[in-house]
Amino acid sequence: MRILVTFAHYYKYDGIGFHSSRGNDPAPRIAALTRAIANLYGHFTGPALEYNYADEVAEAANGERHHLAVVICTTQQEHVVDRLELDRALFIHHKSDTPPLELAIECRRILANNLEQFDLFCFMEDDLVIHDPTFFEKILWFNSQVGDGAVLLPNRYEMSVKFPFRKVYCDGSINRTHSPVYWNDKGPPQLTGSVFNREIQFRLATSPHAGCYFVTQRQMRQWVQAPWFLSNEVSLIGPLESAASQALLRSFAIYKPALVNADFLELQHDYDRFMRYFSGQPINRVAEEDKHNIGRIGEG
Repeated sequence: MRILVTFAHYYKYDGIGFHSSRGNDPAPRIAALTRAIANLYGHFTGPALEYNYADEVAEAANGERHHLAVVICTTQQEHVVDRLELDRALFIHHKSDTPPLELAIECRRILANNLEQFDLFCFMEDDLVIHDPTFFEKILWFNSQVGDGAVLLPNRYEMSVKFPFRKVYCDGSINRTHSPVYWNDKGPPQLTGSVFNREIQFRLATSPHAGCYFVTQRQMRQWVQAPWFLSNEVSLIGPLESAASQALLRSFAIYKPALVNADFLELQHDYDRFMRYFSGQPINRVAEEDKHNIGRIGEG
């Protein structure tokens, strides 16, 4: 399978640092994007080997893998691409003058411009990491069962042993005040499927944003025809979420695995902001610990 992944990537310290993309330390952003790309290649392209100690030879593992192309989309000089410790052959750096909050729209344009070259088209924010080597197989399985009118999004999570709970799913339910114009109501509220003799439940996503999406070539052909495909209208939560997910919401029924089996399809938000929020700890550690040292605000 030929897979195209576009990353919307941004970093610029703003003096506050509520998001890691605007913190005073670029290291977390560098590490997250590095992990995101490295995991894609490690899980989905190979080669993978096992060493046969008896015969003193390396043996191939996992069979035929996928062809992967990665594009990092940035704006102006507000990025850390030049600081990634990755072989430059692993990605294409797409430079633009796009407003930072509309980088997801620029990524969508890149996907559309490569419609004939790939089988699966992916958008990801630059701090999302896939750990499941069957991730794309699950996306394609869902599509084969439900059809092209629906997309399956993963549940985003954060995970750490520093907090009373070990794992938090980030994208809880929203209401009409968060999405007053468009609503995720194009399909049945619940679906059930059998995978490896396990019954898996899916729900129309109560939050249709996950910072990512994954659509087949057939779906992409349908989507690019929509007049709102490159729209920058803001009516889903905020500008960032609207740029990433609103056009998808207008075109497809959006499903996620139900909470009872939330980990069937998931990916990691490589940060701890939601875990801090749910634990009652300050999201901006440094701003709380050193309110008078403005130069340090933004860590975390």
